[in-house]
Order: sequence, then C-alpha cells, then structure tokens
Amino acid sequence: NLMKKFLCFIAIILVIVLAGYFAGKYLEAVQTNADNINKNEVKDVVNQVKDKITNEYKNVVNNVQEDKEENVTTFEELKNNEEIINIYNNVDEIDKENLIAVHGWQHINKVISTVEKILTDIGCDNNAIESGKIAALLHDIGCIEGKEKHAIKSYEMAKVLLEDKNISEIDKEVILQAILRHSKPKENDTIIGKALALADKLDFDKNRMYPLGLKVPHYNQMNNIEKVEISIGKLVEINFTVNEKFDRMDLEKYYFVEKIFDAIIEFSVYISKKYQVKINNEIWKSNVGGCNKLM
Repeated sequence: NLMKKFLCFIAIILVIVLAGYFAGKYLEAVQTNADNINKNEVKDVVNQVKDKITNEYKNVVNNVQEDKEENVTTFEELKNNEEIINIYNNVDEIDKENLIAVHGWQHINKVISTVEKILTDIGCDNNAIESGKIAALLHDIGCIEGKEKHAIKSYEMAKVLLEDKNISEIDKEVILQAILRHSKPKENDTIIGKALALADKLDFDKNRMYPLGLKVPHYNQMNNIEKVEISIGKLVEINFTVNEKFDRMDLEKYYFVEKIFDAIIEFSVYISKKYQVKINNEIWKSNVGGCNKLM
C-alpha cells in the first residue's frame, strides 16, 4: 500500500545519505593521510551517524502511523456519505407495491444498534465494533436495485464505495465478506459476519412490517411481535415480546423463522455459549431450526 511504498522510499533515501557520508569520509581520509586517523574516532562517528539515522527513521514511521490513524475513514463519515444517504432514503420506494418489510434507514439503524450491542457485550475492541457498524450500514445498499440477490449487489456496491477509503485491507475484506454472506450465517466465518447475520434476522417485529405483509399467511404474525431483544451473559438470550393475538404455531410455518434460529445457533456456537430463545420470557419450545435443543 501507499504507506509501505513511502517508508521504503524514505529508507532508500537514508541509505543513500549514509553512503554519501562514508564516501566523503573516505575521500577525506585519502587526502589527509588515512594512517593518521584514529580508528576509535571513526567508529564513534559511524555510531553517531547510525543512531541519528535510526532515530530519524523511527520518527518518520511514527509520524506516518499517527497520520494514518488520524485519517482512517470512520463509521460516522460513511453514515454521512451523500450517496449512502440517498440510497436508504429511496430504497423502500423501489418495488414498493411488492415489499412486505422495510429495508431503509429504520431497518439499517436497528441493525447497526444491535451489532454494536452484540460486539460490545462480548468484549470486542473498538476496531471490531467500528467494522461491524460499517458492515451493518452497507449490508442492504444493493436493495436499491431490487431485493433479489441483494446481498451480492450490496457486496459489489460496498466494494466500490470502500475502494478509496482509508480502511485497512484486512478490515475491508472482513466487512465485505460479512455483507456478502449476511443472509447465510453458516457461511460467515468471522465474528463480524456472525453478529451482522444475527442482528439482521432479529429485526423481526411489527415496526418493520409493510401493509402488504398483513396479507401474507404466517408472516403476518410479525404484526403481533412488539419487540425482539438480545442479551449476552452466561447465555445468549433472545426474547420476543408479543401481544395476546400472537400465534406461535402459525408463525413457525413461515420459512424465515428457521433462518432466525440458524443465525442464533451459528452465533452462539461461534462464541462457545449456550442459547435460549423466549416468548414473553418463557422458553420457546419448538422443533424449528433446532429450537428443541435450547434446554
């Protein structure tokens, strides 16, 4: 990358300077009769020059590192990016007559918040939390081109968007892979990916539902889910708060419920914790997605 090239350039310059210095000393010795030069004095001069060059090199490295840290592209900068703002302001207008769930800012902010909570609760460092929030921010930008294969579209758009941003290549790759596989938690192999997949699936309550969703069999039970919460301590605990009209058995007929449990299981296994899923603080007993293994 640019920093490595810059440091190599500096190192080459320093070597040239050192070589020039000794060449000058050699010529001086020849001209003034080298036999009269005290070897210890020459050694001292060499060591002084070496120490000076070493210190100058360290200063250059430290300054470059400080500049890099100061100029790293942050989550907040990306969230204020005009292109991203326009996408999420308009994404729910695309194919609106066929949408059953929100994919705009309401969904994105909920996923960002949940990812941040998950990664904070399990003790991730600030860099991981920042990467997780960036992945959450960008995971649905591809929906601007339609819901079908939106994870792939989001990955491709995010790759272009992050190309010139000052984020390490390793972090970029983790972010991009999390986006690409956010609909397939079993294929995610990083904590960022697992957390994003889980947070995305847990945004499953009445606030995300479009009116058309009320007409979709089984899915319409989502309108009876008030909120979904996650807490991580000794266990990974998920609680669905529902109203009196909620029909668990009807909801379980909807295919997406199994995806929710897949995401919970994959995340819990990844962090080596047991999990419990509850409805109004009582164990959700079912055969869906391995739910019968919760005990």
